[in-house]
Amino acid sequence: MHEKIDWSESEALICMALFILFGLLFLWPFLTSNTERKEWEFRETPLGLAVLRKDWDNLLLYPSIGFPAFVSSGSAFQVWVLCRERPLSWRIYVDNILLSITDIKENAGIWTIELYLPENLEGVHDLNVEVDNTRIGDKKGKNSVVVLHHLPQKPRIVAISDTHIDEENWKVSTLPINPKPLFASKDLRGLPIPIKKLFESIDEGMKRIKNGIMTCRPQHAQKLLDTLTYIKENLKPDLVLLTGDLVDWSSEISWNRLWELLACSKLPVCLVPGNHDHRGRIHIVQGRKWLAPFYRDFNSFDVYGFQLGAYYFVGVNSGHDWKPLDASKGSGLEKRQLSWLMTILNNKENIVFFLHHPSKENSMGLAHGWEHVLSRFGGKVSLVVCGHLHPTSPIENVVLNVKQIVVPSVQDSSAPDRAAIVLPMNQ
Repeated sequence: MHEKIDWSESEALICMALFILFGLLFLWPFLTSNTERKEWEFRETPLGLAVLRKDWDNLLLYPSIGFPAFVSSGSAFQVWVLCRERPLSWRIYVDNILLSITDIKENAGIWTIELYLPENLEGVHDLNVEVDNTRIGDKKGKNSVVVLHHLPQKPRIVAISDTHIDEENWKVSTLPINPKPLFASKDLRGLPIPIKKLFESIDEGMKRIKNGIMTCRPQHAQKLLDTLTYIKENLKPDLVLLTGDLVDWSSEISWNRLWELLACSKLPVCLVPGNHDHRGRIHIVQGRKWLAPFYRDFNSFDVYGFQLGAYYFVGVNSGHDWKPLDASKGSGLEKRQLSWLMTILNNKENIVFFLHHPSKENSMGLAHGWEHVLSRFGGKVSLVVCGHLHPTSPIENVVLNVKQIVVPSVQDSSAPDRAAIVLPMNQ
């Protein structure tokens, strides 16, 4: 039996006010998201669904630090560049080696350039592109070309999640307030779990406000650095999957810090965003615009796929705005993503999905859309890898006869070896 809570009238009014406030915060991005989306264009390509801001130009699309190319030494590979005007000249380098261009094609401002790698090249390398003597891709091309003598049939894959890089203090009040927690733990006993978690998260935020400033948590970056170092020195993977909530709030400082850590790691990493990556400094203003640094500097694709050995990997951005009257929104996948997947997966086998939200994790309406894909291609899907729940150890279950693994969070792990898991690539 739970202890009965004696709520006073003032406490009840406070709770009611909080529910109204959070209801408004919840609805605001859904009411404003249509105007935000007009700034973006979506391009279906053989690589995936590219998401571009309409004012972007001379942008390296692929390969990138968040979506590298895996290439055999001495073989051909492609580079994709957004260039809205017709260039007069191209020069493409891996590190400082000028590559030989064998073919160039263009489709509505996206250029596909085919090149050959030299022999006797191995490891993780940087890509740079010169368009009419203007260099692009210095940032996005870091660690973007992975050269192997022989592509492994059964690659060694490591997964991590929920890094929550948090590198910037931000002002929440012009007054030097130092709020105290609103609730004692004994006051929350007996409440429904979702409401209890909501109140606990409010109190956690209150603890971080000092003199009207929400303090950042740079220890998250240190945890990611320690985890990447552990992975490189001990696990030696062919690929690392990072399944969302890359930053805690979508500020340029946090995105830049994430880039520094990934660039220094010299590891091949594939990224997908999570719900935290959509957030700006003001919680009520969410939406795709806060993902601009992700698309610009890390990975230009909302859903994408690539072959590595015997497996076809599919990365999905599952954190889109929720629409209560549109079942295609907030189910984890949008109509555009589903359209690309339904087209591309017909001739694929041994598919591995990686995304942020697990199945049926109905957090603010964001979840389980990939089950639509499983219902059609389930016999071809080997594994689903996700995060979001922050467990202390991996959670494994079966969804529509497919194994799902929920990865522990880097943010909350007590040690690097608890944050990184080697995936069972055994089919």
